[in-house]
Amino acid sequence: MGALDMGLEEEELQPLVHVWRSSNVNIVSLWWDIDAAVKKCVKERTTTEAYGISFIYQSGLLFILS
Repeated sequence: MGALDMGLEEEELQPLVHVWRSSNVNIVSLWWDIDAAVKKCVKERTTTEAYGISFIYQSGLLFILS
């Protein structure tokens, strides 16, 4: 997101990520729930849903519907 271009060092990034994620628990939870729904959809070749978003695996493709 441009942190390196703004002069931050590589070693400074991970602590910032941890702080941001700790401050935004609901967003991180959404990411993991979406991740799990997509993986289940592809692995089991079934339709899944998370947060009103549907994931459909069909003919080797993943479709996302809202």
